[in-house]
Amino acid sequence: VMECGIPVVLIDRDIKGLDGVGTVCLDNELAGRLATRMLLRQGYRRVALLRYETLINTIPDRELGYTLEMKEHGLEQYVSTLMVARESMARDIVSVIIQAKDRRVEAMIFPSNTITASGVSAINKLGYSVPEDIAVVGFDQGVYSGIFNPHIPFIDQPTNLIAEYSFNMLLGAITGTGTMSRTVVEPLVFVNK
Repeated sequence: VMECGIPVVLIDRDIKGLDGVGTVCLDNELAGRLATRMLLRQGYRRVALLRYETLINTIPDRELGYTLEMKEHGLEQYVSTLMVARESMARDIVSVIIQAKDRRVEAMIFPSNTITASGVSAINKLGYSVPEDIAVVGFDQGVYSGIFNPHIPFIDQPTNLIAEYSFNMLLGAITGTGTMSRTVVEPLVFVNK
């Protein structure tokens, strides 16, 4: 596509070393920091992040933000990344949460909407209460936030803004009035009551 001179804008993805394309994505490292900071401000210290392996940069970047924020608060001894296989996440996440509770984890960050839904479902299945038994910060739950009881705080990416920036960048490249660049959008924090 690019060899044919067709402009390309990557949305919510950043492929290192790919030249000549535009990119519009969330500041995922900041998103991980904000999720961690939210829990630390509530007094939690034993905060874990639960993720699956992926080649897409969003979740690893959020994990990096979590790790850096924990270290900046002198809590490196509590940094804990818990892994589940994406293919068997719905089945395996229950045992991972049990193990986290056995290790006295107080709060968990679920760095994607899929992990958030599976994680909260597992917490409910185990009979734990949020936040009394385990506090949670989810991701990308804007349209689904009302289904969680109690409501959980979450970090969201402003998809309308990302779409607008992507469209304008692509239109600028097509009309010759703009250039391909890398645009990073700040995450939004939602604390539902």
